[in-house]
Amino acid sequence: MVSSATSRSTFITSCVKFLLKYGFDGLDLDWEYPAMRGGQPKDKENFALLLQEMKASFKQHKLLLTSAVSAGKATIDLSYNITALAR
Repeated sequence: MVSSATSRSTFITSCVKFLLKYGFDGLDLDWEYPAMRGGQPKDKENFALLLQEMKASFKQHKLLLTSAVSAGKATIDLSYNITALAR
């Protein structure tokens, strides 16, 4: 789902519609773990893109966005672009 801008956009749009329809105030995204467990190395960057794009869309609707991530250094190094996620 994260490999193309089109599929990310479809996912984000469906999330926003669902959250608004059912009165949720946001979403906690829990992907265990980008680029691991059968994922692709490019998932590390695609995860950062997904969060960046979700943040922009959610902000328009005043929705919260959080993400559960690993605390293990080995997983962090493989799965997360910390600099991009910090933004």
